[in-house]
Amino acid sequence: MCEFFSFAVRKDGTILALLGNDRMRYLEEGKNPDSHSLICEHFGVNEDDTWKFQIEMNAEDVKKLAEAPPTFQTLEDLESYYDGGLDFQDFPVDYLPRVQFWLSQNIDKIVEAGNLKYSTPLAEMIIKQEPARLVIHLAYPRSLKKIEEEVVEKFPFTKSRTKTAPNWWVSTRIYDGIAVWFKIPRQTTNDDDLLVSRLFVNRYRRITYSADENGNPVKHDTIRILVYPILDERKEGENI
Repeated sequence: MCEFFSFAVRKDGTILALLGNDRMRYLEEGKNPDSHSLICEHFGVNEDDTWKFQIEMNAEDVKKLAEAPPTFQTLEDLESYYDGGLDFQDFPVDYLPRVQFWLSQNIDKIVEAGNLKYSTPLAEMIIKQEPARLVIHLAYPRSLKKIEEEVVEKFPFTKSRTKTAPNWWVSTRIYDGIAVWFKIPRQTTNDDDLLVSRLFVNRYRRITYSADENGNPVKHDTIRILVYPILDERKEGENI
């Protein structure tokens, strides 16, 4: 299934997992660092020559993990997390303490990975009805294109367009009563190449009027959201 948290064990007892900077790098590339095939590819081993394990954890499990990491007293304990690969019946019993020790040594990194996985979705932080101006520090850097995809994937849009402005490419997404603009610097020729760690979000209410077919005024109350990538450091009070 390759869900959080996955690791593999080689025939020599070496334990393989993607944590820390390696995990971040694959997340930035849009890959699943809990994929056993990716784990094995990263370490240059044949996936079929490993025992694969998956300790399924939700957000609450991650919170408890530092105080109560999983323990494996018997092979049966470990077998409940077995996820394929080499026949588990061939797993050496003397590898049990090795797995237990590895987990205890890497518990902080596993908790960090879990907190990252279960952090508030970017769309929920940006798309709201309440006016606000805020800076969002991303859990890990990603490209402008991936940021836009992440924000809009669960929100079906009714119109999409791209236009030029003096300093920006402006990608517009319009929803029911909400318009979202992703403002991208024009000097950026390929937004896949530019990794962003922070966003400035300006969310405000805009009221306009139009006339219906009978000439009666119609009020339009919409939320506009401007999303700017913060590309470099600015002094306090300096405009973005």
